[in-house]
Amino acid sequence: MNRLKILMADDQQGEVEDARKALKDMAHDVIAVSTFDEAMKYAQNEIFDIAVVDLGWFTDNDLKGRMSDENMGSLGWKILDLIQAKNPNTVRILYSARTDDPKITQAATEQNIYCIQKKFTKEGRLHLADVVKVIAHHLAIEKNLASRVETIELELEKAQTKIREFEKLKTEADSEKQKFNRLLLSVMVVPTVAFILFIAAWLLTQQLVIATLAFVGGAFLLLAFLLATKAITPQGLKQLGDILGNVLKSFFPKSGAG
Repeated sequence: MNRLKILMADDQQGEVEDARKALKDMAHDVIAVSTFDEAMKYAQNEIFDIAVVDLGWFTDNDLKGRMSDENMGSLGWKILDLIQAKNPNTVRILYSARTDDPKITQAATEQNIYCIQKKFTKEGRLHLADVVKVIAHHLAIEKNLASRVETIELELEKAQTKIREFEKLKTEADSEKQKFNRLLLSVMVVPTVAFILFIAAWLLTQQLVIATLAFVGGAFLLLAFLLATKAITPQGLKQLGDILGNVLKSFFPKSGAG
C-alpha cells in the first residue's frame, strides 16, 4: 500500500490527535502543525495527498495583535487555497465548528472541499479519525493502482521497443538472406553457363582460345546482366569474384619452388 503524505493543521492539536495517531498506525507520513505560519509554510512548500485544516485560528498566540478576530476566523481558506495551488489533486478537509453555517458549506462545496464539524468531544474526534482513515484507505488504493498501471505501461513500452528492435533485426536478416541467395545463385549460374559456353565453343571450333573467350565473355555478359537487373550488387560481385578466385586457385595451384 502506498504511503500518503498528510497535513493536519489546527491550532487546537488535541482535536486532531486521534486522527493523527490513526493515520500514523496506517504507516502514513503525518505532519501536524498548530500555528498558522507553520501551516502556510508547509502548504506553500510541500505537496500533500490529504489536508485537514481548521478554519479559525483564534488560539494561535502568534497571530494575536497582528490581525483582528474576524480575519483570524477565516484563515483556513488561505491554507486550503495554497494547498490546492500546489497540488490540485489533494483531498482537502475543512475541520471547523462552523461547518453548519450554510455560507461556509456552500463555499466549501464550490471548491470541492469536504466539511467535518468540530464538536470538541471524544466522539467528534473519533469521527474525524474514522472519516480520514476511510479517505486515506481509498486514496492509497487508488495510488497503488495508478502505480501498477504506470509500471505496466513502462513494461509495455519496453516490450514495444524490443519488438521494434526485433523487427529491425529481422528486416536486416531478411535483406542479408536475400543478398546471400542471390550471391549463391550467381555462384551456381555464372560458372555453369560459362562452362557450357566453353564446351559448346570447343565442340564447334576445337579452338582452345575461342572456347576460353566464350567462357570469359559469357561470364562477363551474364554478370553484367545480373548487375543491370540488380540481381547482384557490386559488393556481391566482389564477393563472387573472391569465391571464383578461390575456386580457380584450388584447381590451378601454384607450383612450389623445388
